Amino acid sequence: MADMKQVHDFAVKWCDKFRDQKINYIELIDHYMADDCAALGFVMDCGNAFSERYGKAVNDYKELDSRSKNCFQRMQAVFDLE
Repeated sequence: MADMKQVHDFAVKWCDKFRDQKINYIELIDHYMADDCAALGFVMDCGNAFSERYGKAVNDYKELDSRSKNCFQRMQAVFDLE
């Protein structure tokens, strides 16, 4: 598994990409993020772990949005993101 600096660098890189209003959409949906995740030791499982973790929220955008905001706030605190 990656060390904390690698995870921090990944988080900063991808937060910046998702905040960039002028980014080419393909950069967000193509293999680039998957490649970076694999380099950190994460394995693609077609969303199975996500579904197990978030249950019905997967199909309820309000609930998922609420949980993702909470997750991003924790990520900001852990990785000191601005």
